[in-house]
Amino acid sequence: FMSHFVDLVHYITGARFPHSAVTLGGIYVYKDGRTCPDTIHTLLDYKDEFLVSYSTSFGNGSGSYTKFFGTRGVLDCSDWNNPIVSGDGSDDPKRVKEKKAVPPVERPHHMEDWLTCLRSRKQPNANIDAGYQHAVACILSDMAYVGGRRMVYDPEKRQIRPA
Repeated sequence: FMSHFVDLVHYITGARFPHSAVTLGGIYVYKDGRTCPDTIHTLLDYKDEFLVSYSTSFGNGSGSYTKFFGTRGVLDCSDWNNPIVSGDGSDDPKRVKEKKAVPPVERPHHMEDWLTCLRSRKQPNANIDAGYQHAVACILSDMAYVGGRRMVYDPEKRQIRPA
């Protein structure tokens, strides 16, 4: 799930790679011999001067939410069919003045886009670079969880190391 979420973060913000990650979690609900945590919380720090918080818990089905908090307001994507932008929580003079729906952007379905690009040789909406970028974020998060410490990504050397 995190790979889809962080891909969206990169798409919306234009950021490419997180600088560092810390992750906590564990097997709190499904004690069935699994090694993958059923509950996890990751913080990704970007040099673009923002922080991303991702959490998931497979022990509760109460729904989920996705919100982007900025200095001038909030983009609430919890209902993907009706995202809303507002100035909620902001005291910035340039904040979003009124709550409004985000107009839809017509795009082909992900798999349709991919198949069309196979035929046409054009770049898909989610190209290999985007895949690499969100894979780095997920691996960075996993290494922070497994290692129990903050991990840092160096895009020049393409290396993940302890902070």
